[in-house]
Amino acid sequence: MFESHNLEDFGKRVKNLRQSLGYTQKEVHQNTGIGLETIRRLEKGERLIRFDNLTDLSLFYKIDLLEELRNYNSANKLLRYYDKLDDIIVSYDYQKLMNLSNDFEKYIGNDDENTLELFKLNTINQFKQLIKGITYLFSGEKSTNNLALDKFIESLQITIANFTLDNFANQRYNVFEMRILLIIGVTLNETENHKKSNEILQFIITKLNFDKRAVFNEKKLIIKTYFNISYNYNDLDNQEEALKYANKGIEYCKTNELIYNLNHLYYRKGIAEHLLGKKEKIYMDSLHKAIQILEIQGRYELAKVYTNVTKDTYNININ
Repeated sequence: MFESHNLEDFGKRVKNLRQSLGYTQKEVHQNTGIGLETIRRLEKGERLIRFDNLTDLSLFYKIDLLEELRNYNSANKLLRYYDKLDDIIVSYDYQKLMNLSNDFEKYIGNDDENTLELFKLNTINQFKQLIKGITYLFSGEKSTNNLALDKFIESLQITIANFTLDNFANQRYNVFEMRILLIIGVTLNETENHKKSNEILQFIITKLNFDKRAVFNEKKLIIKTYFNISYNYNDLDNQEEALKYANKGIEYCKTNELIYNLNHLYYRKGIAEHLLGKKEKIYMDSLHKAIQILEIQGRYELAKVYTNVTKDTYNININ
């Protein structure tokens, strides 16, 4: 079950943790009831102890070793590239995309494709297609948006062979495939197919896990989907719906104590309020919050971009 974990390094981490707290193995045994030989073998990386013992050890050391263990899962490295890609898409940083692409090529460069498990080979090829598509999307040319869309569809078809834009609602998606589906929905909006874009985004909302205990990647998907639905409705000049989904996203962030993409949601809220003819005090409060969140995060350049775009597009001065 744990063959993909680096138990040797995890054992060293547990040993260093024990020593930093000043305990001997015998003292840990006496305080937790975990067998002395079990503790020795854990610290040598020879075995991983039972879930309940690992929980007891976490309580004794006052650190979540179950969470720590995730960092020693070698199978997760591929998935971490998806997380980095998410951040790049949000920041729209072409240079970071190229750096990630080069780093990814180095990572897989030592693997013999003939010996890779099928699922890992599919994941690698899927990621390559994603990067190609995003490269097209970042070009800034409308003519390449359809090329980007084709690459994203090809990417998803690597793991969902019969996926099409017409039958997307009949498929099953894991969290990572949902990310690609979200990118497809966003790209459809760039190609001005707003109706199909919203169909996909509304579908995603119905399939995501809203439990507060959901993993962060799932929560990020929910926030990004709310934002993009709001953005779509703004493009469709349906400001009531744009405001509704911006508010849904903001409420979700507050409930889950997340700041991720909150600036984008407040910005969409403020613009919708302005276009709906709300009082200046109301929409300026939302726009100020969008800028303040960026400044709190140290993203001063992006805050300037927001301020300038708002002045040029809507003739609003955000002081």
